[in-house]
Parts: sequence; structure tokens; C-alpha cells
Amino acid sequence: MLCTRTSPVSTCIVALLVALGLVACGAEDGTAPPDDPAGPDAEVAADDTFCEAALGLGSPGEPEVDPETATEEEMAAAQQVFAEERLRPIVADLRASGPDAVQDHVATLERALDEADDGDLDAFFGGEGGEARDAIAEEATGRCGWMSLDITTVDYDFEGVPATLDAGPAVISLTNAGDEGHEMIIFRRQDGVDEEWEQIFALDEEEAMQRVEFVAAGFAPAGEESSTAADLDAGDYAMVCFIPVGTDASGTETGDGPPHFEEGMLATFSVR
Repeated sequence: MLCTRTSPVSTCIVALLVALGLVACGAEDGTAPPDDPAGPDAEVAADDTFCEAALGLGSPGEPEVDPETATEEEMAAAQQVFAEERLRPIVADLRASGPDAVQDHVATLERALDEADDGDLDAFFGGEGGEARDAIAEEATGRCGWMSLDITTVDYDFEGVPATLDAGPAVISLTNAGDEGHEMIIFRRQDGVDEEWEQIFALDEEEAMQRVEFVAAGFAPAGEESSTAADLDAGDYAMVCFIPVGTDASGTETGDGPPHFEEGMLATFSVR
């Protein structure tokens, strides 16, 4: 074969190795070599599993319990079930299919789940666990071809929210440039619902949740960052912060003012 400047580099390299006897075109008896069980199809399957698990990690849902009526024991039990039946399978898929770049982060999440015997998931969603989840989301953005959206929160507004987005998985990075802790709760308005977002959020929680679908959530203390992943279907969306005015920078000391969305932290966008 003649290797020219327009020949694929990989083709030229293979031809050279064949000529040197370092790559065989077939077995010595003239038969073709067996298929590599870990070939391209296996790599694609692993990437698909990783991408699906990373998306689930970014938007895992929530325990099936009403925090307003449940006792502490009921909350702990529900969170433990959530950890074992929802979170641990996701982490197991990340361990089995994730690239080397995320394996240390997966180990961090495994330790957090092992330590959550009492149903306390703070170590999984915050601290080192939160950093591990952010790192896995960042890896998935490039490897899985997801959209990347950078949002900045200030007191009291969301900045960088586009008017429209394409449907599909997205990693949403949240940077808190304000003085108070801010959250980013994303809802999709149910098809057929005509009320404006302000009207929906003025309803009591049960009525409001009949009109919207919870999509994803994130929180960042003042001066810090976080990220979440979401699979965005076509529809109309709102990004909102319910934290009360006067909440401290870390979000642990709750203020007694109105929710941030009443001060302007309500952004809307469409997915097409």
C-alpha cells in the first residue's frame, strides 16, 4: 500500500505493522481471527450504560415519603430504602461501566452509601459526595455528548438561562454569586396546563404538583458551585428558588423572609 498525505493515518500504521509481521491478517491456517468480545460494540454498550447511570445520578428522584407528616424514624427508613433500591444500583452501574477517570469518584459514593445505615444521605449529596457527583457529570458531558448549561445565581435572580433549549440530556452547572444560599428547582409544566407559572406557585403544594413535573434540583452555598443532570423533554419549564430571604450563605440557617422566587428568582425556558 502507498501511504500518502491523504491516507488515513491508522490505515498506514496497520499496513506497516503487517509488513513487519507484528500484526497478522489471519491465523496461520488462513482462517480469520475470532471476533474480539471486547470490541467496538462492547465499548458502545459500556458507554450507553455509563451515560444512563450518570443521568440517573444527576436526577435520582427522591424518597417516597411526605417530609411534612413523616416521623424521623419514617424519614430515615424511607431514605434507607431509597439509598439501597435507587442509588446503589446506579453506583454499581457506574462502577461496572465507567471510565477510569471516574472510578475514584465512584468509590467515594460507595463509601457514602456504606455509611448511610441510618438513612442519612448528607455524605452522598453533599461534601465529597457532591464533588464526586459533579466530577462524574463533567465526564459524562464530554463522553456522552450532553448539552452543557451554565447558570449563575445572584440575590435574587438566575442569570444565563436561555429562552429555548434542544431536547435531550443536559448537565446544568450552578454558580452562586450571591450572598445567600440558592437552590435551582426545575419543573416542567404538564401538557394541557394553561396557568402561568406565578399562578401555579401561588397554589398549595398538592395542587401545584398536579400541574407540574419535577425534573431536577441543585443547591450551591454562596460563593460555591454544583451541578446536576436532567433529561429534558419538549415542553415549558421553570427554574425557581424557594429558599426564604435572609437565609445564611451556607443555607443551614433559614431566613424568615418570603421565598426567593417572590423576589424574582423565577426563570422560564422552553425545550423544543
